Amino acid sequence: LAVDETTAATTAAAAAAAAETQTSRCSEREVSVAVIPALVKLLSSPSPGATTGVSGVDTRALSARCLAHAVQRSEALQKLACDADAISALVSLLTTRECRALSLSGAARAVDAEMNMFESGLLAVAALCGNREASRKAVIEAKLLPRIVEALRSSHSDVRAAAALCVRSLSRSVKLLRASLIDSGVAEPLFALLFDGSLQVQLS
Repeated sequence: LAVDETTAATTAAAAAAAAETQTSRCSEREVSVAVIPALVKLLSSPSPGATTGVSGVDTRALSARCLAHAVQRSEALQKLACDADAISALVSLLTTRECRALSLSGAARAVDAEMNMFESGLLAVAALCGNREASRKAVIEAKLLPRIVEALRSSHSDVRAAAALCVRSLSRSVKLLRASLIDSGVAEPLFALLFDGSLQVQLS
């Protein structure tokens, strides 16, 4: 009888733990479903002006990072973000004037903030393309690939690492690998990253 009670207690504890885990997962998904459209909207926050300093850049960078974290393991959430027009918002972010100097080095705080925004945008693109073929196709059709290839040569190691993650996500499509990726000239800068001075970049 004591053994049966012990077994029952162990089973009950395991069931409770499983239920708690499932509830946690459901809660995380519910929160993500509610938050993702808002994050996509924040990606289009106004550019910083005379009265806002770099706050607009910071807002978009943080929104992109949060979006990447929210969708990285879920194809369903990646679809939700894309349905909310995340790809278009990220294309706009990555091609803004603030990000156009990604190949230039600079120590100014404003430049660092812009590079952070570019890195964050690339991380979001990588996450959106992680499990979903339609997202990869949308990125290619939006002509974002040349910017990603350019980012592989950035003077900022974090930007190079994020660009490498983008290429890894896109390369999960055999069709894209044979066509758009190879035609884009990604091979040479990507191979060069294997000998990059940053270990983070090499591992990406």
